[in-house]
Amino acid sequence: IIHNMKNDYYIMDFLYVNKIDSIGCGVISSIHRRLDSSGVCFEIVNVNEEVSRLFNTMRLNRMFNIQNYFKC
Repeated sequence: IIHNMKNDYYIMDFLYVNKIDSIGCGVISSIHRRLDSSGVCFEIVNVNEEVSRLFNTMRLNRMFNIQNYFKC
């Protein structure tokens, strides 16, 4: 689920995501690059432990903001 908080801020909610593969990570990276090049902020929230470990292993946590909770 993607929430458009404003025109310059998007949140991808992983509340119901249990697993993700390399293709999914590539899609998320592509979305982030497109938004970032347009000056739009992108954040992923409600990431479970397994997905968080994968993002950390793939260093995606350095590319975009990942939260274990929805802070808005």
